[in-house]
Amino acid sequence: MGMTGATGAPLGVELLQALRAIPDVETHLVMSKWAKTTIELETPYTPAEVAALADYCHSPADQAATISSGSFRTDGMIIIPCSMKTLAGVRAGYAEGLVGRAADVVLKEGRKLVLVPREMPLSTIHLENMLALSRMGVAIVPPMPAFYNLPQTVDDIIQHIVARVLDQFGLEHTRARAQFGLEHTRARAPLARTATGSKFFTGEWIMAFDDLRSFLHALDQQGQLLKISEEVNAEPDLAAAANATGRIGDGAPALWFDNIRGFTDARVAMNTIGSWQNHAISLGLPPNTPVKKQIDEFIRRWDNFPVAPERRANPGWAENTV
Repeated sequence: MGMTGATGAPLGVELLQALRAIPDVETHLVMSKWAKTTIELETPYTPAEVAALADYCHSPADQAATISSGSFRTDGMIIIPCSMKTLAGVRAGYAEGLVGRAADVVLKEGRKLVLVPREMPLSTIHLENMLALSRMGVAIVPPMPAFYNLPQTVDDIIQHIVARVLDQFGLEHTRARAQFGLEHTRARAPLARTATGSKFFTGEWIMAFDDLRSFLHALDQQGQLLKISEEVNAEPDLAAAANATGRIGDGAPALWFDNIRGFTDARVAMNTIGSWQNHAISLGLPPNTPVKKQIDEFIRRWDNFPVAPERRANPGWAENTV
């Protein structure tokens, strides 16, 4: 990992802290001369304290360091923040210091190189350098803030950016992922209202459920899952229920049948998103959240960007949608 003198030192510190929390990850850090200055200006840490977050910290002038040799195997390199000078040097293969040399090694060995460039606005030279590097296979990940996760603090924004950087290596940011709603963090956040009337969420931000079982559990917790344990026939009982769900009404719960005659192992869920309340719950939101506009946008995206089905061999259980 390289840190340069561009603004954005808190991003590098957060990345080091995130990597330190991931088992079996060994980090090698190089801080340029001006990175150390930026760290002192933008963070409450000293360069020595930042260096201590890495397993190894190399001098920026040490061309004999392990990471300056291709025979030293690594998974790749992240330069965060990446100055335009460093980016230009990487493109040209100008390995003046260890940051540039290590990046040059990663490129020549065909490993993953991720640059997090920090500059605004961007000149034509900057853009052309990024385009050339992208064509070489370098991942250009500018630290642009996202707002769909409704960040409450600057730290939320930093964590989200670092999580997207770690995604490039298939790694998860433990603190940031909790913000996106893993199963054990699905406590519902209350709605709040600002002085202007716009709504936002306090507490942990929740993302949409990605599997039916967790979604049904959430419906049950919210009182939106009607469990029917009496024995029913596949026909006409289930067929009649399926025909009726379209006329049940806006606040109707989902239906859950677990005692179907002749199908001892079958469980049937109906009307799971048959109401706006259930739609809201499926997105990880409180049931009373207006979501029609979001749903219309999802439908538009599905029409424009269809997703190919993913086939899984021997799944633990199956979801059959009719």
